[in-house]
Amino acid sequence: MATKEQKAFAEDYLAKNPKYDVLYLNPKGEFFTDESYATNSLPRTKDGKLKGKLQKLGRLESIDKGDVKSVDKEEKEPNSDSEKPKKEDE
Repeated sequence: MATKEQKAFAEDYLAKNPKYDVLYLNPKGEFFTDESYATNSLPRTKDGKLKGKLQKLGRLESIDKGDVKSVDKEEKEPNSDSEKPKKEDE
């Protein structure tokens, strides 16, 4: 379980770095932005099985996701016939 300080660090980091949605915390208290790196940081048994679990710390859920518009989708769709790709006549 993450401590209050770890949760505060994660919230602050994610607020300052919007390209990341989640941080992974290993049992040693180390943070990772990539799940693969975080998984590789876990200790292993003699059989090679993972010991310990990762904890995901994400953004606050107070933001209403219904208000967010997908800018990429709007930019990719043509607005008029002149912007649509032309077909080659044979």
